Amino acid sequence: MRVLLTGGGTGGHIYPALALARDLRRRVEDLELLYVGTPGGMEKELVPREGIPFTAIDVRGLPRRPGLEQVRALWQAWRSLGQAKGVLRRFRPNVVVGTGGYVSGPVVFMAHRMGIPTLIHEQNVVPGLTNRLLSRVVDAVAVSFPDTSAFPKAKRVVITGNPRASELVEVQEDRVEAIRREYGLKTDRPAVVIVSGSRGAAPINRAAQGLLPKLKGAPFQLVWVTGRAHFEDIERDVERHFGKERVEGVTIVPFCHDMPALLHAVDCVVCRAGASTVAELTAAGTPAILIPSPYVAGRHQERNARWLAERKAAVVLPEDQLTPDELFRRIIHILGRNEAKEMSRRSRELGLVDAARTLSLLVVSLASAKGRQ
Repeated sequence: MRVLLTGGGTGGHIYPALALARDLRRRVEDLELLYVGTPGGMEKELVPREGIPFTAIDVRGLPRRPGLEQVRALWQAWRSLGQAKGVLRRFRPNVVVGTGGYVSGPVVFMAHRMGIPTLIHEQNVVPGLTNRLLSRVVDAVAVSFPDTSAFPKAKRVVITGNPRASELVEVQEDRVEAIRREYGLKTDRPAVVIVSGSRGAAPINRAAQGLLPKLKGAPFQLVWVTGRAHFEDIERDVERHFGKERVEGVTIVPFCHDMPALLHAVDCVVCRAGASTVAELTAAGTPAILIPSPYVAGRHQERNARWLAERKAAVVLPEDQLTPDELFRRIIHILGRNEAKEMSRRSRELGLVDAARTLSLLVVSLASAKGRQ
């Protein structure tokens, strides 16, 4: 069976596709995979590491303001349809799966025009523009949240969950112990992780840095994942203010190579509210302080965060209210009572941990149905 995966721009579109690919490899014999992304996206680095063949087409998002850049983007989108058609003719997939981002648009649309079974996966409560448009032509739409209802013209909508969640329940205790040792986490007091994101969110990093003077003698340990873009500057600033010894109980790193294990090792996480993050949190049952990004299209992170908060599985701290004092207060509140245990229980109740299997079976059924025609 040949499966073409496409999606990109952010990790939220890429990681679910990779999780699906891993699950398909376990279930399908004689599986051939191809991933179509963009030349400058994160997928160009992440996909080959998984041993999945990668090819790129030239396409970019459509600027909101009319002008020359919008005309160029439209021309590039038109050209990308031809590029997508060429890729599809060469690979001859049995099914095409789009996980969002503008690159999936021309690939999934051309697959539909060529009679190839198509499926899109929507990670957010509020769908992105590309998936909203594609939902009218694809054979099936897979959604991560039961509350996602913006596909009135879709042929078929299936609640699968986000396949990233499945990888969280597969974490073994030895991986959790290894990450504790790597970051020097002790078991005698709670641990908190602040995740600024792969690119680093400056407002979260500023709040985390302002938190450091309060942590001497604090009742919790801290792992601060700064993002690669800001790590060196933060390292210099912290050393200048606190010396080479830094702050006891605080570990600062640019990137975490095993976030699933770290989520199982800590008692609270401070992070954005991207769809894959929400899926991971509910699978691990990690209490969370969510700081939704106000800069993303459609402000979809706010809806993701509110969905969890309304079910008392997380608390929301809007970015315009984010200060070191407020962040410290929220952390202490969660850790200081029975709050963390109750939040963890509610979060786990929301997790769709069988998502990868459910999505894989949907992919196989679409490919098989075409074969029977």
